[in-house]
Amino acid sequence: MLISARAAYGLTRTAMPAKPLITAFVLGGMMLSPTVALVPLVRMLQSLGLYDTHWALIILYTAFRVPFTTFLIRAYMLDLPRDLDEAAMMDGASPGQIYRRIILPLCRPIVVSCVVLHILFAWNEYLFAMIFTNSPGVQTLPVGLTSLMSKQGTDFAQVFAAMTLSALPIVIIFFPDPAILHPRPDRRDGEMSARLSARQSIGANFAFQHFPLAEVARRMRGFGFTEIELWGVAPHLDLFHSTDRDVAEVKCVLSGEGLSVRCLTPEQVVYPINIASGDDAFRAASIDRFRRAADIAAELGARHLFLTPGRGYESEPAARAWDRSAEALRLIAGHAAGLGLRCLLEPLQRVESNIAHSAADTARLLEMVGADTVDVVLDTVAMACAGDSVADYARLFGDRLAHVHLVDGRPAGHLVWGEGTLPLARILADLAAAGYRGALSFEPFGDGSYALDPVAAWTRHLTALAPHLDPVEARP
Repeated sequence: MLISARAAYGLTRTAMPAKPLITAFVLGGMMLSPTVALVPLVRMLQSLGLYDTHWALIILYTAFRVPFTTFLIRAYMLDLPRDLDEAAMMDGASPGQIYRRIILPLCRPIVVSCVVLHILFAWNEYLFAMIFTNSPGVQTLPVGLTSLMSKQGTDFAQVFAAMTLSALPIVIIFFPDPAILHPRPDRRDGEMSARLSARQSIGANFAFQHFPLAEVARRMRGFGFTEIELWGVAPHLDLFHSTDRDVAEVKCVLSGEGLSVRCLTPEQVVYPINIASGDDAFRAASIDRFRRAADIAAELGARHLFLTPGRGYESEPAARAWDRSAEALRLIAGHAAGLGLRCLLEPLQRVESNIAHSAADTARLLEMVGADTVDVVLDTVAMACAGDSVADYARLFGDRLAHVHLVDGRPAGHLVWGEGTLPLARILADLAAAGYRGALSFEPFGDGSYALDPVAAWTRHLTALAPHLDPVEARP
C-alpha cells in the first residue's frame, strides 16, 4: 500500500519527466502472468536463499499487487482538484506534507478498499504458496487445507471445521463494527450508514471580497462545485449600484465556469440595510433594496433569496421590532414569489439582532409572516449559541430546512473546521439521520484574516469535510 500510494501520487500530482512512459511501465505489470514467471522466480529465490520462507511470499505478493493497487489509487487521485495542492503550496507545504496531510486522507476510501482486496488475495492465494513453500511452518492456510483434505479423506466434520475456522478472520474484517452484526432495534437498516452527499456541498464567494469574481469562479470550479451561494458584496455584485448590464456580466462570468447560483445572499443588518429598523424611511428603503435583490436573483436563475430578521431599537419593546420584521419579510417574500423565487430565513446571534435567535424564535417569526414560500437556514454557530440542536430544526421545520451554513466556532466565530470546538461531524450525521436534502455552504469570517488567503481557508475546510460525505462519481 505504501509503495502504491506513493507511486500514484508521483504519477498524478508531480511534474515527473517521462510520466506517460513510467505510467505505462508500472501499469504494464498487470499484464504479466504469474504462471509464465514461475520457473525463473523459483530459480531466483533459490539463489537468494529465500525459497521456502515467508519473505518469498511477501516479495511476490507485493510485486504482483503493486501495479493493480497503483492503478486504482491513481484513478482516484486524478479526480481530486489540483487547487488543493496549489493552496497548500501557497501555505508553504512541501510535496511530502501535501501528500501526508491532504491527498492521503482524501484517498481513505480507496486505500481501505485496496487493503481489503489485498487481504483477501493473500489469504486465498494458492499457486505461489504451493510452489514456493514446502515446510508446514511456512505454508499458508489454503495449502494446509488441501493437505488436511488429502489426509482426512471423508472425515467431513474435521474438514468443515477447519474451513469454518479459516473463514472467520475474513468475516471479522468485513464486519468490524458490532452495530452491523447487532443492529439496534430502534433504527432502520438504511439509517445505520446515512450520510449526506458531496453533491449537497456548494461553493460561495465568502472571504473572497478582495479578489475579482472571475478568480472566485475559477477557484470554485477548481474545487469541483457546480453551484454557489453568491454573497452580494462589492465588487462582485454591488446591490446599490449594479445595473442590468452588471448583472448580465456576473451571470456570464459564472456560466463561463459552469457555475449556477443556488441562492443570492445580500448584505444583512449592515448600515444602511435593516428591514426591521424603527426609522420608517430607512426600513422602506431596505425593503426596496431586497426587492431589487429578488429581481437580480431571478435574473441569475437562483432558487432562493437569503434573508435575516433585521433588528429593532434596543430601547423599545421587542414586540415592535418583531412586527416590523414580519411585515417586511411578508412584503419581500411576496415580491420574490411573483418571480418564482423562494426565500431563506436565518436566525441571528443576539449581538446581531434582537428579534429571532433560536429555532423556536424562527418558527414563531415564520408563523407571523404567514408565507409558505419562506424556508429556513441552519447556521451551526447560531445554533450552538442558541443552545439548539439539529433535532430541534428537523422537528420544527421538516422539509423547509433548506440550507446549512457549516462553520466552526467557540461557539461563535465562523471559523474553518477544526479551528473551533463545534461537533461538526456529529452535526452532519444528525442532518443525514434527519433526511436533510438541502445545501451545505461555508461562510468563513473569523477575524478577517481568511480574506487574505481564502483558497487556503476553503481548502482546509473541504479537506476536513470530505471524509464525512458520500462522494459522487463525477461532477460535470
